Amino acid sequence: MKELNLDKDDLVIVIAIIVVFLIVVGVGWLFLTH
Repeated sequence: MKELNLDKDDLVIVIAIIVVFLIVVGVGWLFLTH
């Protein structure tokens, strides 16, 4: 298996995915609770 070797570009992509995921979950939660 290839070791986890995150470059800065990969790290930016991972952070972007997490941020988008949190936004989607947050909006979905607000939509369901209102």
